[in-house]
Amino acid sequence: MPIFFGGGMGYLGCGLNIGSAAILLLSSFSLAVADPIDVNLENLFASANRARGEELSSQCQGCHGFDRFGLRQFGVGPSLWNVFGRPFARVRTYSYSNSLSQKQGSWGARELLAFLEDPRTFVPGTKMNFPGIEDAGDRADLVLFLNSLSADPRPLVELATDVGAVVPIEILGPQLPEILTNNGPVTTGGNFEDGFVAPIEFDARMAELGRRLFFDPRLSGDAAISCASCHDPEHGFSDGLALSNAYPGSLGFRNTPTLINTAHKSAWFHDGRIGTNLNDVTRESITETYVMNMDMRLMQERLKQDPIYVRMFAEAGLGEPSNGGVRNAIPEFLKTLTSRNSPFPNSLSPSAQRGLGLFSGKAGCANCHSGSRFTDDTPHNIAVPENREIWADPLRHITYVSFAKFIGIENYMNIRRDVGAHVRTHRVDGADIGTFMTPTLRELIYTAPYMHNGVFATLDEVVAFYNEGAGQDQNKDPLIRPLGLSIEEQSDLVNFLISLSGEPLTGPDFVWQENISTSYLAIENWPKIRN
Repeated sequence: MPIFFGGGMGYLGCGLNIGSAAILLLSSFSLAVADPIDVNLENLFASANRARGEELSSQCQGCHGFDRFGLRQFGVGPSLWNVFGRPFARVRTYSYSNSLSQKQGSWGARELLAFLEDPRTFVPGTKMNFPGIEDAGDRADLVLFLNSLSADPRPLVELATDVGAVVPIEILGPQLPEILTNNGPVTTGGNFEDGFVAPIEFDARMAELGRRLFFDPRLSGDAAISCASCHDPEHGFSDGLALSNAYPGSLGFRNTPTLINTAHKSAWFHDGRIGTNLNDVTRESITETYVMNMDMRLMQERLKQDPIYVRMFAEAGLGEPSNGGVRNAIPEFLKTLTSRNSPFPNSLSPSAQRGLGLFSGKAGCANCHSGSRFTDDTPHNIAVPENREIWADPLRHITYVSFAKFIGIENYMNIRRDVGAHVRTHRVDGADIGTFMTPTLRELIYTAPYMHNGVFATLDEVVAFYNEGAGQDQNKDPLIRPLGLSIEEQSDLVNFLISLSGEPLTGPDFVWQENISTSYLAIENWPKIRN
């Protein structure tokens, strides 16, 4: 009987830290088909000890967590929840996943036992130092415990079958190592089980400086717009528009994403094209011609004229005002933007509770929307319809052309679609065209419209879109399929999504409320003053 298994999208492993940590990348979706019972396996599991397996599982925590929605609490591997039935690794990046991706099938009891016995034979070419578990009973104990990490553990009789599927696994091909992250930087206390995004420590003085800079229009070329012009606290630090505005004289071609929890991410923008740090994101946003169009040398001189900035930079330990200081201070402010006090998980309505069950079960949302921020930080193609306004409006089209020419998109004058994360992975066969980073599901009540191009105005529209199996695209992710949700179930799912929004970040800790005055005397003979 076909069985769907949820859990963290893309990369799940069984890495045991016996000697050295071992990491084995698996993926998260499978159709499992049971074979006849293996009497030897049946006897092995009949005498297995789950409690002993739980003790052995402490070795796994060097790389993996056990929470049900995929946050990597302890290391680089995602959760081991629902390990049974997940197909072998589909992304070829490291030696062990290259070898494993050549296999067909998925993880069942036999596969896990074989790996735990001799990982180097099971995954030829691996550089793992993990030698395996010698005792067959210990291996069975651990597999029995892993089976318990599920909302619906398999009966012993099913463990005694070869549940590894023979469904062909599509190899997705080479992708950048950065997008192998499952939930961005690991933070303590930020798993799905406790329901909260972990706050990040920040320097108070530097964050205060960053907050003023964030709301100061002088950081744009003509001093007309600030960061907050598009990232408005009243809209969850997005802008409430389907497609963003842009630097005066142009218009944007994508929806403005929220900046709440952005400091937890490991790749930014809808296409994930910057995967380094928020310092680089800040630089690009300020200097990009269609965003803020600022020469940072000019910005630096502007800030030096303002005695308040001279004082604040010094108090923050950044010396005199500088572009480097700006690129440090704004990210420090962004660290303060963390979701807080959402109804989930402690105050769910009965409808939202049913929606949670659908989210992690029938609807399969948790395959990609996992972890404390409800995202796997990985690009997928879900066949979202194109927003035709991008090409119908000359001011938007010219912005896209400018972007496409700079970023290296082929045939950019003739294409009429947003290629998404293709700008990052550049698959020769174009299989990555139309992939976009999985967005967070936090603070959705503030951040409509939805999707990378704002084509859906409400959460009801989004859920209905998924319920129909999304759109049509030759590159559509195989995880996307019709859900068969009733009207009531769709409503329950929407109510759960609403519960993921907390208090608005609109108070004085997040909004610069004083007037940013420019009525100060310019530094006399400033061009000759030494920097």
